[in-house]
Amino acid sequence: MKDIILLGATGSIGSQTLDIIDKNPHLYTLKAFSFGHNINKALEIIEKFKPLMVCTPFDDCYEEIKRLTNILVTKSLEEVSSFETGNPYVVNAIVGIDGLIPTITAIKKNRVLLLANKESLVMAGELVNQLLDEHNSVIVPIDSEHSALYQLLHKEYHSTVKKLIITASGGALRDYPIEKLNNVKAQDALKHPNWQMGAKITIDSATMINKVFELIEAHYLFRFSIDSIKAVMDRRSIVHALVEMENGMVAYHQAQNDMHLPIEYALQYPDSIDFNLANELVEANQVMERCHLEELDINRFKVLKLAKHVIETKGFSGVILTTINDIFVDKFLKDECGFLDIENNIFKYLNIYEDKFKDLEYNIENIIKVKELIIKEVNKK
Repeated sequence: MKDIILLGATGSIGSQTLDIIDKNPHLYTLKAFSFGHNINKALEIIEKFKPLMVCTPFDDCYEEIKRLTNILVTKSLEEVSSFETGNPYVVNAIVGIDGLIPTITAIKKNRVLLLANKESLVMAGELVNQLLDEHNSVIVPIDSEHSALYQLLHKEYHSTVKKLIITASGGALRDYPIEKLNNVKAQDALKHPNWQMGAKITIDSATMINKVFELIEAHYLFRFSIDSIKAVMDRRSIVHALVEMENGMVAYHQAQNDMHLPIEYALQYPDSIDFNLANELVEANQVMERCHLEELDINRFKVLKLAKHVIETKGFSGVILTTINDIFVDKFLKDECGFLDIENNIFKYLNIYEDKFKDLEYNIENIIKVKELIIKEVNKK
């Protein structure tokens, strides 16, 4: 029996994780969870799963949980991720910088960390990997692309792999003429062709910044050079990742676009069962046609070059990237800026803040401080 500590229980990944726990009560028990503002959903989870602890950082929700239940309540994500239980698996499905401290806590406590929080690796990948090595801890990725790579890299040919390839749908605007992109409104960019996701990540898919995050994540998760990791387009979102070997052959991972699959695969660790439907190797010069893949246009998706930039620049580049993106995606969703303003401001503020913070010590405390300072300064303008 695995004891699950689920962070971000009321979001999309959290809800799908609960589906799996509910269907497999002989395998998993929900011992603790965190949520944000969705008090009604949190109360439903408490009633159904009978966990021992719940965490919410918001005073009104905290008081309401205390008033309506007898459950142990905390405002600290560090405390809930450290909750002592028999066989703890921490599922980090929190969106944003709030997921960083639970990631660090789980690693230091030597817990199996099932990670869906992109910011942990984009902002603090170097520090996370140092701690993983120091504590001999384990991260199992939940993102569909990284789960696919994880499965492919556990095959017998792992030692001969020279290139990692992840796929992108291209997002809602993949066929929009470039000259019309600045006239795009939020409702256009939110019409994802393949996936039902939250507003923020759907816009990130349209700008392709989500793929930048995933390239950075792949670098830190699998410790391959960023020059040996690339992204291509699969309009169907059926092929999730590929690996190219030294002998010129390519293995690929194919599956339904259902997030329950990578979540369940991660929960099964260390006895995970692959859900790859592809069982053939393809020659590298034939793989694009055979798998119906397309090269991504770097002139259209200029942000793709930022993955290499962030890895090579190091320091607070990933913090600046995610923070500026958060700010201007939010403004775009509120119709306070244009679609292209998102990427334009990312490039603009990377130049400004990389220079400003180049001599600041790179640690967890300063990552949080830098993000707060950027938010304050940029919103003031």
